[in-house]
Amino acid sequence: MRINVLQFLFIFLLMIFNESLIAQNVEDCQKIKKGKFIFETANEEIFLIKRSHKKQIEISLKNNIKIITKINWISPCEYELSFLESNSDDENISKFYKIPIRVKILSVEKNKYTFTSSGFDELIQIGGEMKKINRRTYKKYLRNHSK
Repeated sequence: MRINVLQFLFIFLLMIFNESLIAQNVEDCQKIKKGKFIFETANEEIFLIKRSHKKQIEISLKNNIKIITKINWISPCEYELSFLESNSDDENISKFYKIPIRVKILSVEKNKYTFTSSGFDELIQIGGEMKKINRRTYKKYLRNHSK
């Protein structure tokens, strides 16, 4: 009988701990719903991202391609990006965004977060770390790479 009480107590405490982790993660995800970010791909291409609650603008510093997407928040830590427009004539960009890209935020730290994303019915997966930057740093990157 005593083992059952201890098992119940352990499971109950585990559930409370798990709920507090989920609540903390949701609160952390709120911090990155809007702002300016920088992302470096595995092949060292750098993107600047400017995000509001409804729209995201991505700028490739390598070739100055700008992609504007609509954001649909599915849950506090998950959203979809749908293509709106681009300054590029490259058809591959609009094809890439033909199906919304789903982004899952895995963890949030002070000024960065880890994510994974997928598109084309999970055929393409991208993940990494997005760093939050301030307005001055954002403008500095734009100035230095627009030359």
